Amino acid sequence: MKPFPSIRWSLQALGLAWPSLLVLLFGFTAADAAEPKPRLVVMTDIGGDPDDEQSIVRFLLYACDFDVEGLCTGFGHGHYQVTHPELIRKAVDAYGQVLPQLRRHREDFPSHEELIGLIKDGHNGDPHSVGPGMDSEASDWIIHVLDRDDPRPVWFSIWGGPRELAQAIWKVQTTRSAEQLAAFKGKIRVHSIADQDRTAGWVKENHPDVFWIYSKDQFRGIWKEGDQVIVSPEWLDRNVRTGHGPLGPLYPEKAAGKVGVKEGDTPSFFYVLPDGLSDPEHPEWGNWGGRFQPSGHGREYIPAQDLRDGTPDLLYTIHRWRAAYQNELEARMDWCVHNMRKANHVPVAVCNGNTSRRVLLQDVRPGEVVKLSADGSTDPDGNRMRYHWWIYNEAGTCPGEVSITDADTAEAMLSVPPQATGQIHVILETTDDGTPPLTAYRRVILTAPPIKFVAAPAGPWVFQRGVNVNGRPVEIDGRRWEGGDAAGFACNGKALATPDVEPRPPADPAEFSMLTSFRYDRNLEARFGELPTGTYAVFVHIFEDNNPETLSFAIDGRLVQRGYTSGNAGQWRRLGPWITRVADGSLDLTSQGGAANLAGIELWKFTEPSAQVTQE
Repeated sequence: MKPFPSIRWSLQALGLAWPSLLVLLFGFTAADAAEPKPRLVVMTDIGGDPDDEQSIVRFLLYACDFDVEGLCTGFGHGHYQVTHPELIRKAVDAYGQVLPQLRRHREDFPSHEELIGLIKDGHNGDPHSVGPGMDSEASDWIIHVLDRDDPRPVWFSIWGGPRELAQAIWKVQTTRSAEQLAAFKGKIRVHSIADQDRTAGWVKENHPDVFWIYSKDQFRGIWKEGDQVIVSPEWLDRNVRTGHGPLGPLYPEKAAGKVGVKEGDTPSFFYVLPDGLSDPEHPEWGNWGGRFQPSGHGREYIPAQDLRDGTPDLLYTIHRWRAAYQNELEARMDWCVHNMRKANHVPVAVCNGNTSRRVLLQDVRPGEVVKLSADGSTDPDGNRMRYHWWIYNEAGTCPGEVSITDADTAEAMLSVPPQATGQIHVILETTDDGTPPLTAYRRVILTAPPIKFVAAPAGPWVFQRGVNVNGRPVEIDGRRWEGGDAAGFACNGKALATPDVEPRPPADPAEFSMLTSFRYDRNLEARFGELPTGTYAVFVHIFEDNNPETLSFAIDGRLVQRGYTSGNAGQWRRLGPWITRVADGSLDLTSQGGAANLAGIELWKFTEPSAQVTQE
């Protein structure tokens, strides 16, 4: 329904925007009303580490942002005896007491009765097994939720072990057809904190097609490192535990190994939060819940690293957002006791005229100048806003430095690098000057076309040299490669052979010998000399022998690959082509960050000097 003209005129006279009226009258914005919420089931080992009781308090303050479809108990690390659904009921009862106040800020908070009805108890038996006679109220409820006639996926925010979900999968596997099982699993999305029972391994081994984010260690970024003042006992007591209604005292003042804010499970629902920062279907993009990379096993994702002061840092993927997510907890606790005028609310960020929270996708050309606009952004409380545009380099794939002019204004300009290819992730932060200051996000992904690489005889690129960096001469794909002692080539890495690590994807015998014998270093340098003048395409073969590393590559000091993640043992990739010009006979390849296991390098020369190197 459109607003009456007299109402709109009155708002303009008062200096208020229409979204402000929606908040003042109904407790939600136009964006809240227009976009479907993520479906979410919480699986908690509450009753073990008290940080679950911390996380449930924060989660209930975000219950309006999800379609909550289950609050299931289970077991987890150090807690394998008895489930404790009564602790969830206790928190939901306290939520019910502040619900009328919360609905003054957002009318879409679910009812107390609805949440009580979603509490489902898990299996009080072997926490590590699935099979006959091991169904529970929770596992049966999970099947019911996934069977609903709703095309949206269901996110499982797993704070302990996944046994109840695993039992549900086992039961459907044994009672339905393969096609029905595939449809059932196709709706499952998991964000698991530490995979806290052995059924996680059972799912991954027997059902590798299940979408599974495994937050091993990275979740600790919610409280470790970064600004410790805003996770301290003093901050917690002042902003949560006292003077904020009956929910506050239920937040434990300490958890295992940490006095103050711990909340190790909170990243699992932060990750799904529809705040304009990301799309949870893309773990590699990153948000408040962390950033992840494919593990190489089915649809499993494992933690990635962001650069903190130039150094890869696993926990920084979460605590880089700490000021924003702690300010928002402070504000939502204020909602429990204050009216609209005395509490702060998140601004509404508009990006390039788009008022939704969707990630915006835009194709660009190398060298293009792109306009970025936050015009139309509003604050429901009438607060002043400041803007900040920045490049999330680790989430992108575009080499080279991207510059933004007027990055701290509503209207900015971005210059696409001349040799750009791949994705550039642009983040807009719109922050108000309320108490506490709150931030709204938008993300724009600019995609430059891939390099057009066509090998001879169909194209202009001719194989020039290939080097088996830590081995003897070898023939690969009909082309003769030199050994690591080739003239005009040197590499500073340490030599290592791992023939017992099977390459994934599988490799033929020649590739196998090349991949599994490599040189490695955290500051690797490989140098070619005596090269003919011309334009070259460079490919490198990188092999992982044990644990994932995150690293970047440069040619002659120019960044060509940022934030490559090597995956688990056995994963290998042929990276490139990276286009460079050789004028003095030399070419230097360097890496920084994690250890680079360099197995092979290919050089291809462009043979048509009158033509241009093009992009599709």
